[in-house]
Amino acid sequence: ADLVMTDEPVMPFMNSPLTTEGRQQAGMVARRLQETKFDLGLASDLVRAWDTAQAIVQLNPSLQGVEECRLLRERNAGVFDGDKVVGMSQWAVEEAIEDRELLTWRIPEGESVVDLRNRAREFLELVQSKALALEAEHPTILVATHYVWMHEFYRILAEQCPALGASVGKKPRTPNTGVDQYTLTTEAGQGGQ
Repeated sequence: ADLVMTDEPVMPFMNSPLTTEGRQQAGMVARRLQETKFDLGLASDLVRAWDTAQAIVQLNPSLQGVEECRLLRERNAGVFDGDKVVGMSQWAVEEAIEDRELLTWRIPEGESVVDLRNRAREFLELVQSKALALEAEHPTILVATHYVWMHEFYRILAEQCPALGASVGKKPRTPNTGVDQYTLTTEAGQGGQ
């Protein structure tokens, strides 16, 4: 199948639509989440996550829509997009490196692991500020994004929980479509930080 790319001239992202199986799985996730009360919805603007979010919105009466969030885009695989063997080889090398902050090498026309981690951290700050602005005591936020993004987000969260230590491990491989659930607590520190 031909890759569909965004129209950005400098660093386009792969933006291929959901497959038939992906659409079916998005419907299954929507049915699973139809009774969940969401206070906010955020979704990657890339069509696969966006269409998944729209399927959830259609069946969930608490969601009037979702906000587009480019921070949630999948990692840009640049020249590796569409080359599964090279992409998986790169992934295997990166998975062998324990200190993720060392992974600064950028895939040509794409992103490094550190680039992705920085976007995920920026998103964490954004979602925290949005959650604090909501009038719900314990807001529930739908986030529709992509696997590699979620994998790195999981690692970032695990690094913030030193009490869990090595017991957290790596995020289990999810199928084509999956649901992760996290409960995040914010505490005000010195200077309101």
